[in-house]
Amino acid sequence: EPARVVHHAEAAGDAELLVAQAMLAARQASSVSAHREASSHYGRVVPLLRLVPPDHHAGILEAASHEAYAVGDADAALELALRALDEDRRAGDAAGVGSIMVT
Repeated sequence: EPARVVHHAEAAGDAELLVAQAMLAARQASSVSAHREASSHYGRVVPLLRLVPPDHHAGILEAASHEAYAVGDADAALELALRALDEDRRAGDAAGVGSIMVT
């Protein structure tokens, strides 16, 4: 159960395990519309993006943005969407830049 592992990895200070399991837990939570939980898990991952391959940063930030929006945190949603946009621009990903909705 990824959410349980996240708790233990966080307590143990195992950042790599935390990131891997928090990503799984966030996707699971999102898939059942548990947006607050998903947002919480992404909130653990975003500060540790350095542990994730750069080509995944924009996708993670965009997913975190969607979850922040779903829980009513428009400021965080906008900030995360703009960061995702910057990542796509840096990577030269025109399709990624075009897919991010910032309104």
